[in-house]
Amino acid sequence: MAHARFVFLFFAFLSVYSITAQKTVCNHESYPPPAKDKVDTVVINLDLEPEERWQDITVKKKAEILVLVKEIKNFTSFILDGKLFEYIDKYM
Repeated sequence: MAHARFVFLFFAFLSVYSITAQKTVCNHESYPPPAKDKVDTVVINLDLEPEERWQDITVKKKAEILVLVKEIKNFTSFILDGKLFEYIDKYM
């Protein structure tokens, strides 16, 4: 029992120390953001049907969307033994 208490106290102390030990530094180069981080502005016509209003954006961003979906699949592969997307496609 004493060993478990020691381990608990050790990790509790380590957690508190790691939170308080972080240095806060003022970053003067954050604004304006670099040009490479600029986010495009898009206009969505809400008068169109949902399938149509997103078509222009998805065509332009197809490569990025595919990379994002791949990363999400890799990140969530442990959920339901990698069948999460199969369930989503089947039931949603």
